[in-house]
Amino acid sequence: MAQYLIVLSNWLHALATVVLIGHYSLLALIYWPALSAPAAPDLGRWLLRAGERAQPYLSGAVLVFIATGTLLMLVDDQYLGLGAIDNAWSWLLIIKHVLVLGLIALAIFADRTMLPRAANDPAALGRYRLAVWAITASGALVLLLTAMMQAE
Repeated sequence: MAQYLIVLSNWLHALATVVLIGHYSLLALIYWPALSAPAAPDLGRWLLRAGERAQPYLSGAVLVFIATGTLLMLVDDQYLGLGAIDNAWSWLLIIKHVLVLGLIALAIFADRTMLPRAANDPAALGRYRLAVWAITASGALVLLLTAMMQAE
């Protein structure tokens, strides 16, 4: 396969990672604490507006993940074929895919179901915060697994 296509796929995959994991990490680590200060605006409504604005980018990042991740997996020498789990890389890939699917499912559920309720319900806001932290932690684990796979 043309080397430039692999380079482009790696770059787009990394960019999608920044968009998706970065969004939730910034929410958890920066924006939530800053907007929870006593003089901060209404947190729930701000999060809802920010989530609505981020949605096209997050959706695009997921589509890029699917396309580039599939391509990068297929061209990797460690990939032995569908269902072939004969090396550590394959096990790491399976664990990574389970985490990524869980992360994406939780993000969709949290943003579409929990976030709209969080704008007016403090209990829902607390549940959304837990989901954001779970997504952030899952994203960090996915990055760790990626680093481990590259070392194989």
